[in-house]
Amino acid sequence: SLAIELGPCGVRVNAILPGPVAGEHMRGVIASRAAKLGVGFDAMQQQYLSRISLRRMVTCDDVAAMALFLCSPAARNVSGQAISVDGNVECL
Repeated sequence: SLAIELGPCGVRVNAILPGPVAGEHMRGVIASRAAKLGVGFDAMQQQYLSRISLRRMVTCDDVAAMALFLCSPAARNVSGQAISVDGNVECL
């Protein structure tokens, strides 16, 4: 609705939807889940990655690159979109 409201003023509105972002937080999430289920960290991490089509988590740089793209002239006609940056998460 913001894209509709602000579009006539030349303002574009989009949402970036990151998937699991590699880093300390996700390591903690995976470690906690692994401990709860009584499995090793590596096995649990593989389980998470197996549910992402590209078999990798996104990085902060991946999310920043999308933001930079959306701010660039190349995205001048992109508005009102929810854009996933997640490697195609199938389910978690």
